[in-house]
Amino acid sequence: MKARLLVVAALGLIAAHPAWAGPVRSKLYITANAGKTVLVVDIDKQEVVRTIGVGRMPHGFAATPDGRFLWVAASLDGTLQKIDTVRDEVVGSYALTPGVQELAVSPDGRMIYTGLFMNSCYDVFDSQLEKVVAQIPVNGNPHNATRGSRDQRYVYLVPRSMDPAEARRSGYGEVHRCDGSLNTNFTENDSIYALNIQTNNVDAVIPVGAPPRPTVSNADGTRLYANIDGLIGFVVVDTAKRQVIARVEHPLTDEERSMPSRSHGIGITPDDREVWSVSTLHGVLFAYDATVEPARLVARIPLTERGHPEWVCFSPDGKFGYVSLPDTDQIAVVDVASHKLLKLIQLPKGTKPKTIEAVAVPED
Repeated sequence: MKARLLVVAALGLIAAHPAWAGPVRSKLYITANAGKTVLVVDIDKQEVVRTIGVGRMPHGFAATPDGRFLWVAASLDGTLQKIDTVRDEVVGSYALTPGVQELAVSPDGRMIYTGLFMNSCYDVFDSQLEKVVAQIPVNGNPHNATRGSRDQRYVYLVPRSMDPAEARRSGYGEVHRCDGSLNTNFTENDSIYALNIQTNNVDAVIPVGAPPRPTVSNADGTRLYANIDGLIGFVVVDTAKRQVIARVEHPLTDEERSMPSRSHGIGITPDDREVWSVSTLHGVLFAYDATVEPARLVARIPLTERGHPEWVCFSPDGKFGYVSLPDTDQIAVVDVASHKLLKLIQLPKGTKPKTIEAVAVPED
């Protein structure tokens, strides 16, 4: 979430504040969640220019701060794939555990943090040693993660609630704890975990009122913005106070209120001035002024009647916002200045785009 005055990189994470200098090219990476590929959009052309094979059910993304590499979690295969963003080729593949989810990368680009869906743990993967060096137990179902800021000490772990029956239905099998023991109990989680990346210890557990979903951070790491279950909108977390300081509900019409929905997509502009969040089943994107508190609605942007918008990210220059539409195999392109829908990028049928990541790629 990011907030006051974010990210995608991933997970959600979040190449909103890249550490680069000199010529760059901007690309949008898209997980084909129903398949085995990542699609690459040239942001200058706003069209798909390449498809990269990565593994079954790619889900999580996280770019290194310099934009040189993009890490991808192939959930059903249980692997991390390392993509060279200059050549758009996989240059490394590492076996973890089936269910790897959203990713975050440490400020130096070395450590990768990923939730193990249905396994009660987050893995800390050392990309230099090429192995898992720590496991972080949490309540609930490890799912999302977001980096606080480039110079901060924290990565924020964002588990949802855990339902072992769902694991079996989804093909992941039995649920285990970090110590390998079987977990058969439903476990509620309504908190975000502040993981100290120096010690790999959880320094704080921040209650947010309900199971958290996609979350982003502002550039200096002072605010998190999180979608949570049961709220069509988002909460704002003060990371210094380690508490929720605002609850923002999207304004809905009477007709929309009669239709159940959820918010499962949030992003912050690279300049931290606006936070955007979706109402998924209503097909609407809401833009808020984040320079004031509480955040103030500045635009309501209809996207689709049937595309069910989810993940949100922004081009590195802050000119365009992108929203994935899994049900129609499209990516919505929105002009940030005017808050107008510019176009829908049509993807191959059955792509089911989910996580999206905009990256400022250095020249080779």
